[in-house]
Amino acid sequence: MRTWPLVAAAFAVLIAHCAFAQDAPVNIERLQKQAGDMLDQSARAADAAKRDALVDAAIEIYRQISAAPITSESRRWQVYEGRRMLAHLLGVEKVSAPAWRILYLLGGPDERRQVAAAADEAANLLESLCRDIDEKTIDYRQDRDRTNLMLHSRSATQLRQRAAYTAAWTMLYRGLAIDSGDAAPRKALLESAIKEAQAFLSPQFGMQHEANLLTAVALRELGACDKAVEHLKLCDAPAAADKTRFQARHQIARCYIESGQYDAAVAAIDSFDQFASAASPNRDDKLFGSLLAAMLRNRLHQARGDIAAGQKALLAFAAQWDDADVNAQFLDVLASHYAGVASDKLGPLGLIALARREFRLNNSPRQAAELLRQVLAGDDEVSVLARPLAWWELGYLLERQGRVQNGATIRRRDEAGRAFLKVADGVRAGNVSRQACLNAVICFSGAMGDYAQAGLSGDQLRLEFISALERLIHGWPGDAEVMTWHRILAEQYRNVGLLSQPPHRKGNFLKAAEHFEQVPASSADYMISRREGLKYRLSALREDSPDSPDAPAAQKLIAMLDAFTADASSAGQDEWAAQSQLDKIIVRHDFLGEKQAIFAVEQIAQRWPNTSAAISAVEWEVRMLVQSGVDSDIARAIDLVNQLRHKAPEKAERLIGLVVEQVRRRISVLRNNTFAADELEKYRKAYVQFARVLLERSEGSQEYAARQMCADALCEAGEFDESLRMWKECQADDQQRRAKRAALVDEEFLPILAAVDQIGADVNRAITQAEAFAKYSAARVQAHPHGRLVKLAMDSAANSADKRQALRDLSARLQDAWRELPLARRDEMAAQATAAANDRAALLANAEEYLHLLRESLETGHDRSIRLALDALRSAPPEEDKSPRVADLAGKLRAGYEAVIESRKAMLDVDAQNLLGLARVHSAMQKYDAAAGLYAQLARGVDRDRFPDMFWEVQMEMAQCLLAGFKHDSAAMRNLAVHIDQLRRTDPEMGGRSAMFGMFESQAKSASR
Repeated sequence: MRTWPLVAAAFAVLIAHCAFAQDAPVNIERLQKQAGDMLDQSARAADAAKRDALVDAAIEIYRQISAAPITSESRRWQVYEGRRMLAHLLGVEKVSAPAWRILYLLGGPDERRQVAAAADEAANLLESLCRDIDEKTIDYRQDRDRTNLMLHSRSATQLRQRAAYTAAWTMLYRGLAIDSGDAAPRKALLESAIKEAQAFLSPQFGMQHEANLLTAVALRELGACDKAVEHLKLCDAPAAADKTRFQARHQIARCYIESGQYDAAVAAIDSFDQFASAASPNRDDKLFGSLLAAMLRNRLHQARGDIAAGQKALLAFAAQWDDADVNAQFLDVLASHYAGVASDKLGPLGLIALARREFRLNNSPRQAAELLRQVLAGDDEVSVLARPLAWWELGYLLERQGRVQNGATIRRRDEAGRAFLKVADGVRAGNVSRQACLNAVICFSGAMGDYAQAGLSGDQLRLEFISALERLIHGWPGDAEVMTWHRILAEQYRNVGLLSQPPHRKGNFLKAAEHFEQVPASSADYMISRREGLKYRLSALREDSPDSPDAPAAQKLIAMLDAFTADASSAGQDEWAAQSQLDKIIVRHDFLGEKQAIFAVEQIAQRWPNTSAAISAVEWEVRMLVQSGVDSDIARAIDLVNQLRHKAPEKAERLIGLVVEQVRRRISVLRNNTFAADELEKYRKAYVQFARVLLERSEGSQEYAARQMCADALCEAGEFDESLRMWKECQADDQQRRAKRAALVDEEFLPILAAVDQIGADVNRAITQAEAFAKYSAARVQAHPHGRLVKLAMDSAANSADKRQALRDLSARLQDAWRELPLARRDEMAAQATAAANDRAALLANAEEYLHLLRESLETGHDRSIRLALDALRSAPPEEDKSPRVADLAGKLRAGYEAVIESRKAMLDVDAQNLLGLARVHSAMQKYDAAAGLYAQLARGVDRDRFPDMFWEVQMEMAQCLLAGFKHDSAAMRNLAVHIDQLRRTDPEMGGRSAMFGMFESQAKSASR
């Protein structure tokens, strides 16, 4: 958790509190304690960022101590010690980590720069400090008063020794920071480090092991590897600290490699590897030791001239740890290690590491992808072994990139998912394989959403998604995180089932159910997933032939439904419990032949009266009773509907609609089945009987809808004359309704017209009335299909939580709207709306301009004449008699309002259901001219955006009517084919009826020849 910027800020506050006022004395002891506490904490900190923050805070405190005024000789040595500690922190503590990364073969130019920056300041501090110590010691010796010499000479000597030891390490690190090509200054620093360390090689100071390590490292860097090994062996003693022994063994291996003693190097590396593994039980320590051993083996093989063997050693390390996070850190190490190396010397692993750096640090995705594809194209042994790492990095890169497809910009998450699956293909089943499969699933899941938003077909992608989910779930069946994906997989099988053909539908529904049922009980989705599983087991049962239901599966489902009902009731989930009991009744009735199960429906309403399932139960019972065709059952169905009408009228009307919809759907299916004539006749008679009785028992406002239903049922049953009569009665009722509403319009405008008539010669009243008239122009914009949709999309862009999606929606609306506007600049403005999809201000400005121009295009002659008369009145000279202008404006206002009244009356909705019913009857009676005219009227009047189902139903029936009545009219058939093609351009799916329209188009083209 990266919280250390906050920690650093906290330390800054602490340091500010420690800062002394200009006249206040510095409490050095208190500052030393604070700095010491921080360094103790840094030594115990596991997080590198925390350690750095603590050391930086201590450095700032020691800067204060170093700058403190010297008010006494005792205080002088406190300040000098502060200067020595500041140099130690800068030149040793601060740089030891990057310096040892260089020594461990993990670092590169970045680490050298880090070391140089801090160590150079430390060297200057130490040089100044040692000079001051030496000068002050001379002063003490020359002073006749020997007091200071006696009191402080020991402090001076000890401080000088500590400074020398710090200087030795600082010189070593500064030497490491210099590139080997700059030999002279590098050599001088390393030799000085050896010289300064000589005094500390004896046990006298207790630093002999560390001093020997320092000397050995400097000797090895100077090429004296044999001498270096002698010193390193002195470090590797039981009395030495584990860290020192660890470092010494590592450097011994380096000495043997660099001196060409390769057999000894192999043994030394193995010894180091074993020591590192045994030295600490901590996994991170073992991992670090294993990485260093792998880097040593790589360096050994490089020295032997076998780059491939070195890279295989590194790949063996990655395979051994089988951890995606370790791989990421490992590649970062390699990127630093290989920094500045020519690409033809890198080998496959170096190319992958460089690609990672190019993308993540330099934001160069194209160059990174080229490097990765270079590895993937290689067929040598190392390239093949490195492919999983390359695919992983490519997957990471692709997931964050975009592409344009079919005019839409989407992220390349589908490609990323495929790349991660390639990783899983190339490694053994383990942690990396699991994480790769999980990444693939996450990428495919995101890609499904991308495709949906862009309007792209996701059928093939869904199959890839399912395959990845199956691989993940079957590969790690007990993994808690993996188990959470069962629900997603179930939803995908459900979607495939809903889209697939009958032979495959059942299997997909069963797979969906099985995965819903495997969602773990600990999941928040557990109960709803169980419910979904039951739902799709029932759907699978329905896929069997009614003549041979799967009785064992039905019995199993009943037991599962009972168990779920009990659990849902205990959890207070009444809706689920009631629905499960209804499903149980349906299973018993439909699949086990228990027709008496229908009587158990009443128990649902009694036990769970306030659930939607209780209404669904009544709806199912009514539908079953109507479908039976038995007089007593239909009478019972009517009684149930009437009971519901009294309790909940709106629910009763919905129930009637559901029953009729189900019956009509069944009739439509049976109509195309030549082997189901008897069943079709039974349904038609049942529908008529139900509708007649329902009409007889209807009253008031219910009678109109019941008569429409009865007219429809009569048409289905072939009683066309009576159906036609009823539809005309319904149409007459609708005309009366419209006449009443027209009278209300007249009534609404009476006071407005009266106000216009009272204008007289009053200028202000005339202006007020003219301004009020403008709202009717705005109303026409709101009533316009595109105007209304653009305004809604603008409101959504202002208020929606998902601003980006709302802007995309507004952009799409504007593109359609501009192209419908009769304007020369419409294509240009539509293009602007497309380009501004992510620019809120520009897009809203585009929308405002569209509404303004739409308002102008919808402006009537009355609007213009009133506007011109108003402008003339306002601009008239003050001294002019304005009475004629006021009278002219008043006359135009009355004419304008009268036009608005007529327009409002013309806009009163005609009940499209009556027109559709009449069209169907005329078509059934083979009066195709009349039917075609009615269908054409409907097609023009039904708003596709508001009533999409009815719009496409009308278009389909109109095509059927034209094919039946005008198939010998080649011109009519050509027009029909063109019309269908135009419809397809507006919606490729054609309301889910594209297959039917395709057949009609083919027939029309054939008939037009």
